[in-house]
Amino acid sequence: MLKATLMWTINDFPTYGMLSGWMTSGRFACLICMERTKAFSLSHSHKISNFDCHHQFLSPDHPFRRNKKAFKKKVVETNPPPPRLSSLDIWNRVAQLPICTELQEQGNISRYGINHNWKKKSIF
Repeated sequence: MLKATLMWTINDFPTYGMLSGWMTSGRFACLICMERTKAFSLSHSHKISNFDCHHQFLSPDHPFRRNKKAFKKKVVETNPPPPRLSSLDIWNRVAQLPICTELQEQGNISRYGINHNWKKKSIF
């Protein structure tokens, strides 16, 4: 019986999405925030921006959380970061998805792009 182990990967953000099964584009691009994203549309181009969405990961007493001038104007971040999901929680979310070797249209995945960005179940 042959066994294999993935020890580490050196990759970029699109590859991160390919390995995890989470589509890393659009409103739900952040795999950590998932549906609790703070992404917003730019007013003129209507593109999705994740800029300034990660101050919630700083410690509660960090000065950047209270800075109203440098980042989002007149905004103080008071929310805690999203909860970390366990491997069982993530498995429950992807268990019904197709494995990445099976071909399936993204349109057939229930609530894709509305509540989540899962596009496949990773083989890892």
